[in-house]
Amino acid sequence: MKFYNRVDPKLENYISHYWTTAGALEAEKAYKILPMDHIDLIMPITGQYEHVYGTHVVDKSPLFFHGMRDTAIEVVRHGYVECIGITFKPWGFYPFIKKALSQFQNKSVDLHLENALLANELVNVMRSIKSVQDNGKIESKIVEIEGVLLRCLEEDYTEYQGTVQLLMDLCNSGGEDVEAIAKRHHITIRTLERMVNKYIGINIRTFYKIRKFEEASRAVLYDGNINLTDIAYESNYYDQAHFSKTFKKFTRDTPKQARQNKTALKSHMDFE
Repeated sequence: MKFYNRVDPKLENYISHYWTTAGALEAEKAYKILPMDHIDLIMPITGQYEHVYGTHVVDKSPLFFHGMRDTAIEVVRHGYVECIGITFKPWGFYPFIKKALSQFQNKSVDLHLENALLANELVNVMRSIKSVQDNGKIESKIVEIEGVLLRCLEEDYTEYQGTVQLLMDLCNSGGEDVEAIAKRHHITIRTLERMVNKYIGINIRTFYKIRKFEEASRAVLYDGNINLTDIAYESNYYDQAHFSKTFKKFTRDTPKQARQNKTALKSHMDFE
């Protein structure tokens, strides 16, 4: 995968980065996409692949997004695949569909069903991309994509800007100051919980668990020199047993199995 972290200043409150992927995985083998603390909008350029939630195969779509997930999904690529993606900040996707994100939890969703105008404009950009391998071309296409996204935003979205600041405080707190954050913004914890479900798409407690798991899982998959016990303690799990139990809940594998089998798709997050 290749990452592009230049984001238009007007979109920085919503988008973390852009990415591309190109290649072929082992034929007909399922790989897992682990839970993440953000929403990805994915635009396939060429090739075919399927997403599997348990026994449910998601229909192919020219443009789709993953809602917040507390479970791993499987992806099966058929041959060579190229796609471009947008990684939104935890609260960043809501303004582009203006629908409660809790309804999309643990789902892959065709964007055409939620915002057809946005989807059609993005597809028009996608059709002009022959390959994601041309970095210069992709950078110019990202500028076009940003133009589409900016047109989708309301000219004056000051109401949500205040919400963004609250959600930023919450997400960056590490889960220790939820009550203090609610008081600082003059709302109840219950109201804060409803806001998180609406604008992020998952409850507060699960969100923090996913964020902690995401850091630990990256270490499991890519930091082979660090033993699993050290990862557990460095990631603030109570002990190795607690870490293994949480890891298996999110992935259906133990940390040891994930490290040995290497069937999880997860980036190093090193920007180009």
